Amino acid sequence: MLIGQLNKESADISRVTIDAENWIDTGETLMSYTPPVITQIISQYPGPLPYFPLAPQVPIGPAPADTNPLVFASQFLLSSAIELFIGRGTTGLAYQVQTTILGTSTRKITVEFYVFIIPAPGIGYANISA
Repeated sequence: MLIGQLNKESADISRVTIDAENWIDTGETLMSYTPPVITQIISQYPGPLPYFPLAPQVPIGPAPADTNPLVFASQFLLSSAIELFIGRGTTGLAYQVQTTILGTSTRKITVEFYVFIIPAPGIGYANISA
C-alpha cells in the first residue's frame, strides 16, 4: 500500500513517522517491523503524488548513478507507529521505500512511501498514516 511521500535535501536527516493507529485494533500495539528497504529508484521527480487512492508510479527512465545512497540512520518501534530517520540520498532521485509492520494480533501490513531528494531548501518531516 503506497501511503505518501517525503521531500528532503540530501544533507538533511529527516524523520518519517508511519502511524498505524487507524489500522490496529483498540488495545493492540505494534510488535515488530521489517527493516525498511529501497524497492525502486526513479531518475526524475514525477511531481506531487495525487491524493488517495495512489496509482503505482512508473519509472521515467533509467536511474542515474546513485552516488550518495539513501541511508536509514536509525529506526524506532513505538506502540502504534514506527519512526525512521533517513539521511543522504542523491539529489534528483526518488526512492521507493517499503516496510512491513506486525501487530500483536498477528495482523500485518506492508507499506511503501517515496523519498524525493530535492536541491531546494525544504522541511524534512513527514507524518504518514497507514
